[in-house]
Amino acid sequence: MQLKKSKNTFNLHIIVICLITLFFMLKTFSFAFELNKEDYAVINGKKVFLYIADTPEEHLQGLMGVKSLPENFGMIFLFDKAEPRAFWMKNMEIPIDMIFLKNKKIVNIHKNISIDAVEKHTLYNSIYKSDVVIEVNAGFCDKYDVKMGNFIYLSPDLKSKIIKFN
Repeated sequence: MQLKKSKNTFNLHIIVICLITLFFMLKTFSFAFELNKEDYAVINGKKVFLYIADTPEEHLQGLMGVKSLPENFGMIFLFDKAEPRAFWMKNMEIPIDMIFLKNKKIVNIHKNISIDAVEKHTLYNSIYKSDVVIEVNAGFCDKYDVKMGNFIYLSPDLKSKIIKFN
C-alpha cells in the first residue's frame, strides 16, 4: 500500500509542476499580444505599432518565442534612464533590426540580427547611452532608410507612458 501512495504522490507532483509551468508560460507570452493601437512611433515616415516592455520581466522576455511579427509592428523597451544597453537574442525565432534611442534620437542601429545570433550568444550593444530600444522586423531600417541621427515621433499615448515611467 505504501508503494501505491508514493506513486500517486509522485504523479500529483508531476501534474502540479506541469500546471505551474503552463501557467507561467501563458502569463509570460500573454503580454506580447496585448496591443493598444494608440502606442506607436513614426520612424522615418512609417507608422509602427509597438508592444511595450517596461518591466524587468518584460525586458527579459522581449520577443522571445514570437514566431512572426506583422510588417508594421515592433516592440519598444522603456528604461528609466539613459545607460549603455546590451541585448542578447535568447530564444529569438525571427530576425530583427534593433534601434537604440536617446531622447527620441537614434543613437545606434543593429540591422538584420539573425536567429543564428542566439546560438553564438552575441550581445548587441548601444554605442551611446540609450533610454529606449525598438525592435522591428529585419530589413525595416534598410527599407525605410532609417539612419543614426534620425528622430522618431512617438504617439501622445506612448509619450505619456514614457513620462510616467521616468
